[in-house]
Amino acid sequence: MLSLAGDNPVFGGWVDQMVASFKGASLPDPKGLFNAELGGTTRRAIKFVEGDRINEAALKELVRAGVTLNETKPAGKSSRAKSPLKQRTGIPR
Repeated sequence: MLSLAGDNPVFGGWVDQMVASFKGASLPDPKGLFNAELGGTTRRAIKFVEGDRINEAALKELVRAGVTLNETKPAGKSSRAKSPLKQRTGIPR
């Protein structure tokens, strides 16, 4: 896995595909690059398989938008609230 500048983007490679996931479901995607569902509401992904045509300009724009999103978030702050049990004991709920 490779992550640039925090949470955005994260790249993962497997035998038959490569996936770029982005934290920030609000990232604009005017060229419709996002094509993979991650089952949540905060991350979206692009799945690449051999032979895919890649819109390089649109991908660069999306990566830059993800990095910009990272740079505008306050450092050290999590967007997710901890559960009361984990706060008291350190044990996940």
